[in-house]
Order: sequence, then C-alpha cells, then structure tokens
Amino acid sequence: MPDAPTATPEADATDVRVQQPPQHQRPQREQPGPLPPPTALRGREDRPQEDRPTSEVLGELANDKPVTESEATSALEWFLSEEPDEDLEPTHTIEINVGVGEKQQWITWVVRPIDGDELRRIQRSTAALRRRGRQDDLAIDQLGNLKVIVAGSVEPDIEAIGQERHVQPEAILLQRFKKKPGLIAQMATQIMALSGFDDEDVRDALSAKN
Repeated sequence: MPDAPTATPEADATDVRVQQPPQHQRPQREQPGPLPPPTALRGREDRPQEDRPTSEVLGELANDKPVTESEATSALEWFLSEEPDEDLEPTHTIEINVGVGEKQQWITWVVRPIDGDELRRIQRSTAALRRRGRQDDLAIDQLGNLKVIVAGSVEPDIEAIGQERHVQPEAILLQRFKKKPGLIAQMATQIMALSGFDDEDVRDALSAKN
C-alpha cells in the first residue's frame, strides 16, 4: 500500500461518499443548556467516570491502558457474545460521482473491508517495485491504490471481470477512471477507512518495510 493518496484536480474530495441507510441515522443532539454555577461543579476525582464505547475500551486494553471495572466487564460481555459467521461478510455501499465538470453522475459501489493479510500482500508487491526502481513513486502509489480497490470491491467484482476478459483488473479500473483518475485515490482511502486503517497506519507499515 502506498503512502497516503494525494488528491488530484480531476476529482473533488466530495466525489466519494459512504451511503448511509435512513434507519441508521443518528438523532440530532439537543442544544446544551446553560452551565451550572461554579458551586455546583465538583472536582474531577469526585465525578463518576462514564463508561467509554466498547471499541475505545478494546483499543485501550490492546495497548495495556487502564480501564474501569465496569468497562472491562462490558467489553468482555461484548466479546463473548460475538459469534463469528463465516458466511456473512460486512459490506458498505459508497457513492461515486463519475460525472465530469459541473455534470454530476452518482453511481453506487459495494465494497468490503480488507484484512491485514491482504494489506501486507499489497504492501509487499509495491515495496518490491519501489526497491527495483522500475517505476516512479507516483505510479507505484497509483498501483497500490488500484490493488486496494480490486481487493475491496464486491459489486462490481473487478477481479472476476478481469478473469473473464483475461485482463489485469487494475488495468480495467485505470481505463475506466481515465477521465477522473483522482477517484482512484479517494476510493482506496475510503476502503482503507472502512477497514479500520488510517493514513498513519499505512505510512508506518511502509516505513518499516523500506
């Protein structure tokens, strides 16, 4: 996986977005009321600590950070209640503006998160090219982004289309987005974010291999 993708003039940062189902929309927060008088405030050590979200607690536990007893219990209950379902794979629907200029044309694209093994395979392939010096860094970054999209695409299934046409799937994407090549970096970034990786994770992993 290349370094953090660089936006290009051909695609605006709003050309790729995650489609949110109406039933998952969060209610609007109420406007906060006036602050209480100073006499009503208690010291930080006197205030009961509110339990943090389970995802945050798991991250703290993974890094050997302290958590409260109730947070640890909640995280344990969540962990034990999860039953892996090998037949069910989480997917996300993103919307892509493939229109050019002021003419917008939004299409849907179903993607899935990629796991650490897939990311490492992509990183190894791009790192090998970088060591050989056969392509410039921009081309290697673009290839890494294309591989992320191929790995994370469910509908359309780019890899299956490539096998059917006897063409490299990355070449299909590159040809399809030749009018808006900036979409490639945006889509790869979105898939990485949905997979739980951010730009810092990608840069750190690549630095360790170079």
